[in-house]
Amino acid sequence: MSQELSQLSEDPPLPGAVAIQNINKIIRTIATDFAGPDDPAGMSWPYCTWADTGNNLKKRRNAAGTAWVVEGVLFKASLPQYLEADIPTSDKGPIYVVGKGPIEWDGSAYAPSTLTGAAKVSYDNTGSELTADDVQAAVDELSTANNVGAKKALNATGGAPIYACRAWVNFNGTTTPPTIRASGNVSSVTKLTTGRYEIAFTNTMPDANYAVVGGVIGNNTNYAYMTTNIGSLPSASSVQVSVGRFDKTDGTFADLTQCNVAVFR
Repeated sequence: MSQELSQLSEDPPLPGAVAIQNINKIIRTIATDFAGPDDPAGMSWPYCTWADTGNNLKKRRNAAGTAWVVEGVLFKASLPQYLEADIPTSDKGPIYVVGKGPIEWDGSAYAPSTLTGAAKVSYDNTGSELTADDVQAAVDELSTANNVGAKKALNATGGAPIYACRAWVNFNGTTTPPTIRASGNVSSVTKLTTGRYEIAFTNTMPDANYAVVGGVIGNNTNYAYMTTNIGSLPSASSVQVSVGRFDKTDGTFADLTQCNVAVFR
């Protein structure tokens, strides 16, 4: 690379050795015009070029010789490169914008390929333009329990919303303490008396207004039963259940081998 004046000084005459060195520099400059990271404005002439290696840009001096005009990028990467002012208005695939980095087509315009701290949202807008209200609608839709995508993933159809099971447990009530086979958001099951258990939640419920469902398998599956809240109201942190058999007239509470409880809120 060379950044030298394009003409040899005539006053005073240069010694031969110095003149040859300067001539060689001038030839290199003429062959490549200017190349390097430093602005050679003070040595330039109209229509000369400057390979601005500091910014990876090819520049040409204007007709008046007073300013540089950017002609394009100096070295092209694997992605097509554009200046910010020349970003396409239609989808050309992934591109590279000088000073901005890689960007992609988002459906209506080019946007950054990587968004720090934000999610890229795709929304089916029936209008011709994507507005801020459309984006907000997409975010609201994603945040609801009735989200179409979530319902589809769960094979849920129709307009009724879906709600989550907030805790569940499968335990053996014949052991002390009861043996938890599998569970979700349940920290422990405590046997209070025969056939009565307290289920503690790992993370508390918003309140005690939840629904408890359950089922049991015992010695006589036709007569096994489960009830909730016998002797104690539910709380945000735990719920009590009782199980037993109706194979006797008194409906005796009993420890059963297969106890299943689920909590919905």
